[in-house]
Amino acid sequence: MKKRINQDDLLKYLYNEVNDQQKKEIENALAQNSELEEQFFDFLDMKKQLDDVSKQNSPSQTSINNILKFSKSFGKDKLKK
Repeated sequence: MKKRINQDDLLKYLYNEVNDQQKKEIENALAQNSELEEQFFDFLDMKKQLDDVSKQNSPSQTSINNILKFSKSFGKDKLKK
């Protein structure tokens, strides 16, 4: 019996979280079902947009250093007591 491919399967495929057998099943389903293929390309486009946003909005090195400096000093005054 063939497994019906759903949105969860497509997302796992998109993020390389499937084994070789699952990959083959999903690719076959995409080749045979234009609606599923369209949904996959919609997900692919959304992933690209999210990746672009995360690249544009990464914190500066100064911010990272300030956070690390704060976290190293956090709670030291409580340890001295």
